[in-house]
Amino acid sequence: LIDSVTNLLGIDLDVDELAVYTVTGLFDADLVNLATITGFIDGNSTLQNDTIGDVIVFSVQGTSNTGIYSFTSGDGDSKVEVGELSILAVINDAFLTGGDYAYI
Repeated sequence: LIDSVTNLLGIDLDVDELAVYTVTGLFDADLVNLATITGFIDGNSTLQNDTIGDVIVFSVQGTSNTGIYSFTSGDGDSKVEVGELSILAVINDAFLTGGDYAYI
């Protein structure tokens, strides 16, 4: 089972593996714009214990789709930057929540 974040203002990169953002106000088109997503995550989260190489998955809902992103810390500055974020997938017509994710 993935350790998912319940307090997005305290994402601990030493233990948390998944952060899920629901009811974001973002449009589906925003989900493919890494600058928009990094700005959203930075504006709505606090990364703690960020060291170079830390990894977390972000799940972000748009109006009807969910974007899934991989973050790998490049500089340990507790900020999400475009060069540290990769789009893994955008799932159409689906609002994914923490319970929809599991390691296999």
